[in-house]
Amino acid sequence: MLEVSSTKTNSIKIELPRFDRAGRLRGRGESALWREIASLLREPIANGAWPPGFRVPSVDTLAEHFDVNPHTIRKAVSVLVREDHLTTARGRGTFVTGGARLSYDPSHPRRFFSCVEAVGQTAGMKLLGYDIEEAGEKLGADLRMSPMAAVHKLYVLLTANDQPRGLATYWFPHGQFVRMDTAFRKEASLADALKHFGVTEYAHRQTSLSSRLATKAEALHMRLQSHAPVLLVDSVSASNSGEPIFASQVVLNAAHVKVDLLATST
Repeated sequence: MLEVSSTKTNSIKIELPRFDRAGRLRGRGESALWREIASLLREPIANGAWPPGFRVPSVDTLAEHFDVNPHTIRKAVSVLVREDHLTTARGRGTFVTGGARLSYDPSHPRRFFSCVEAVGQTAGMKLLGYDIEEAGEKLGADLRMSPMAAVHKLYVLLTANDQPRGLATYWFPHGQFVRMDTAFRKEASLADALKHFGVTEYAHRQTSLSSRLATKAEALHMRLQSHAPVLLVDSVSASNSGEPIFASQVVLNAAHVKVDLLATST
């Protein structure tokens, strides 16, 4: 049993298993220890035993508890920081990241910005890549254009308080949105970039929801564990008259974002 305190008067007792050093070294090398410790530290975060804002035990305390070198603990903690389970404050310690999961409404025109702002956080969009490619059969059908027609493709990182929460890919008809990448870089907002082309109102007319495991590239950009679950929202957005404007696929970190199905159905 490990007892840790978040204040001078409050403490939390939590079961963290100890290691049998002799047995451990017979079964695995020291290099695997930080992964196992990181996994054990995820448990009290996931089950709420260490709530948002809770100060976790110090490196020295954990090193003594697990009977390992402090460097091993630092490596395990650094992994949890990259995964956004923990955050460090110089001179204060390491804390469990806080806040409820974002409630993503696929029907809202500014769906990512609206769900982030609803919990008092600051939303951001960063352009990771840009390309021009052929639409292909499905995209051509969605945008009512020839499969061989050119589309602009934007690959965007979605953040909340500078922490990655998702990735979005947008496809725009080339003829209508020349230099869309330039407009997006200037505005760092899809809605504001669209205003450069006279689009001030649009709605998500077709939406499909699914889930899968993150690819290596997605895990890297969103600081996820390899093969972590992600949510996918595929949409076609159109003008008030029903004319398609762009198509999109949004990949969301399932640990921090939930899709509001009730809002989608109304």
